[in-house]
Amino acid sequence: MKKCILLVGLIGLCFALQAQAQSKDSRMCQVKGYIRGMQGEVPVQVIQAQKGRTIKTLQSGKSVDGNFTITVPACGEAYELQFGNNPARPIFFAEPGSVSIEGHADSLFFSRPSGTRANEEWRQYCLYREQLGHWREQQLFSSKMKALDEAGQKQKRKEVMAEYDQRMDAYLDSLNSDGRSLVALYVAWNTLIADTAEQIDGILGQFQPEMKDNTYYQAMQVRRDVLRRTAPGAEAPLFTVVSLDGDSISLSSFRGKYVILDFWASWCFPCRAETKFVKALYQRFNRRGLEVFSVSLDQDEQKWREAVKQDNMLWHHGILVGDLKQQVSDLYGVQAIPAIWVIDPNGKIIARGLRGEKLQTFIEELFN
Repeated sequence: MKKCILLVGLIGLCFALQAQAQSKDSRMCQVKGYIRGMQGEVPVQVIQAQKGRTIKTLQSGKSVDGNFTITVPACGEAYELQFGNNPARPIFFAEPGSVSIEGHADSLFFSRPSGTRANEEWRQYCLYREQLGHWREQQLFSSKMKALDEAGQKQKRKEVMAEYDQRMDAYLDSLNSDGRSLVALYVAWNTLIADTAEQIDGILGQFQPEMKDNTYYQAMQVRRDVLRRTAPGAEAPLFTVVSLDGDSISLSSFRGKYVILDFWASWCFPCRAETKFVKALYQRFNRRGLEVFSVSLDQDEQKWREAVKQDNMLWHHGILVGDLKQQVSDLYGVQAIPAIWVIDPNGKIIARGLRGEKLQTFIEELFN
């Protein structure tokens, strides 16, 4: 009897271990591939990258005469494969199962994955994007386009680009018909251009609740919250930076005045071009209660100081140094510069994203 119980226990343990192994395998993504034209041993790395910026190396291995196998956790992210020093990195999606990648050493970037839903969808999406891009180029450089006058060409270009966007949106909608497309979510995050929290809510509403744990879904939620936090009507988030004289200067010190808050850098040509509008407004309205607070994202403090002097920017300045650069950029959601906010005397945001003549008109209306 004891032997029977022991045998049953062993059998149960075997099933439990097998189930545990299967469960573990289900959380992994195995990537196998063959890169034609790649000779000998070449290091292979799985890179986590976000919008062109390398975050970290997740896994390392090697290819032997173009053949490689590498395994990573199936976390639902798009990863890049780095072969040696080759700058072209194929993309694959780390989801449960086996992924296959084939390509050529001379055109690595065009190596497309297959084997799971997201990787099949990515391959098809890239193919459709290439075909649609070819159609767009044909339209923009056709003989019919060349026969139009300047105004006609401008109008036609708008129509072609609008149709391109509509077709691409329709294709992504077809991929995400069930609200579970990892590729549609990734593309939405990677190409996110949204001015309001409501726009992002509209995008997120296209996906099923089960997608809420995904990295890209959560990143868009963060962006939505930042937009809501820095939208007109919200109280401007406070921060303190290093001033030109090496002291500290805080946004809170401008209470009681209208403030143009301008994030910029000396190397940013659009920022330097924007200076002429800001300077004109400062000269006209400073005595009537307008202040300008320019916050630099420069790495080189000397170049920042030189630019302030060269452009005769005679107002308040600060620079983000160390951890402050990321903290304040995240606080205001600064993704590109120049980034401009207008704040009222009570510290409330009254405008965001205005530049050039639009900024000029807005400030003029405040004081006139």
